[in-house]
Amino acid sequence: MLLACVDDQPAGVITVTESHALYAGGRIGIVQECYVGPAYRSHGVGAALELCTPPLPRFERTLAFYQRHGLVPVGGRKMRRRY
Repeated sequence: MLLACVDDQPAGVITVTESHALYAGGRIGIVQECYVGPAYRSHGVGAALELCTPPLPRFERTLAFYQRHGLVPVGGRKMRRRY
């Protein structure tokens, strides 16, 4: 968890969990939630909390394989079976 403070007052928070992924070659961080208090929005607090990571590759052939087997993208890199 990272806490952003402005003038020693909590302004925002971001929580991250650790996981592992083969595509990333090991450990990754997953942002679970990011919140900035209303009084601090549009003042760069969220940008200060942002964790910069490179974009994920598209893996077009891998996605096509799963889609041929009845799975559909549901957001991000998550997939579910369509019935």
